[in-house]
Amino acid sequence: MKRFSLPELPLKRTMISYGGIVIVVLSLFLSACGSLPSVGWSDSSPAPAANTANNSAKQRSGASSRPSHLAVLLPLSGSFASQATSIRAGILNGQQQDRGGNQVTVRFYDTNQNANIGSTYDQAIKEGADFVIGPLTRDNVKQLLHSTSITVPTLALNYTDQRRPAHFYEIGLMPEDEIDQMLLQARKKGLSRALLIAPQSSFGSRLTKPLVSRWQSAGGQLVDTLYFTPRTNFQEAIPRLLHVNVAQDTALMKSSDRNKTVLENQRRQDFDVIFLVTKPQEARTIVPLLRYYYVNNVDIYAPSSVYASPDPINDVDLNGVHVCDIPASQSSDHAPRSNHRLYALGQDAYLISQSINQLEQFSGFSLPGETGELSLNNRGQIQREMTCGTMRNGYLSPT
Repeated sequence: MKRFSLPELPLKRTMISYGGIVIVVLSLFLSACGSLPSVGWSDSSPAPAANTANNSAKQRSGASSRPSHLAVLLPLSGSFASQATSIRAGILNGQQQDRGGNQVTVRFYDTNQNANIGSTYDQAIKEGADFVIGPLTRDNVKQLLHSTSITVPTLALNYTDQRRPAHFYEIGLMPEDEIDQMLLQARKKGLSRALLIAPQSSFGSRLTKPLVSRWQSAGGQLVDTLYFTPRTNFQEAIPRLLHVNVAQDTALMKSSDRNKTVLENQRRQDFDVIFLVTKPQEARTIVPLLRYYYVNNVDIYAPSSVYASPDPINDVDLNGVHVCDIPASQSSDHAPRSNHRLYALGQDAYLISQSINQLEQFSGFSLPGETGELSLNNRGQIQREMTCGTMRNGYLSPT
């Protein structure tokens, strides 16, 4: 796992031979430095000018701010047990890989064992927790905020629209984050005229609304859309979207002098990118049809939903599609583990717990995590900057 480590500042010593006087002065100076107050995670006040360098070194080392007792609130039984187990494994992996020199105790609490999430949280604090990870579900996060006071730094594993108290943070695997990365990558490449293909469903609406709004705000143009239903015949809908006359295309394909340029020029030429927001089954039908009808030199961007379960045998149909997903998903030669995104979320939750002071205090500070480059925004939410890989041989590989 990639891990961020802050460099230790070397102690420079100058040897000057002025006898015992210098030794006494040096001893007094070191003694005075040892009595300076340290800066903990809850101290956000500016340091006195005379101590700026000393405090900066302590903050950057993180030694005085790292929690030593983590409480993790997860639904380890019930309908979300599988997801919780993957997150738990990721957190324990983070603890195992920690090279910070800090002995960290991790204790898990099953949120399904007590209907009152607030009392579980309070119990964890009484038992010594100085950092809390969880809860996982949105309902439990809301209940926690309404049922008790947040008394130690707490990292919820989901987002809410509730007002967040101090030292309360949120992280999650939001598909909207992937949409943002798709648009960013497309605009960076100078692409501006898009076709959008998405299901006419709650899932499609959730992602296409921010996609259209943000694409247009970034200066992009939405040329045309295909919103499909379970009854949509893609063999008719795709050529219609591309303005290809199927009968004419069939005739040209049968002609003895099949001219590649003539065939390719049948389709519309007024777009330079396609956004595909859908699930694997539909994607494996749509992408080959786009290729068949001459979309060969146009970038296709999609969120991770197009290949949610690693299936390289069937996902070869997605070769060439750019997918914006977490770094842990991108491999050149193998499929990731089952529930790998939640495992990665657990790894990053542990990493954040040990680095929250730096994320709070240093503008622009970020951590290279397994779910993306991690930073903290002014709303107490962990932002994840991802990259878009490319499907090759049925796997998502780094571009």
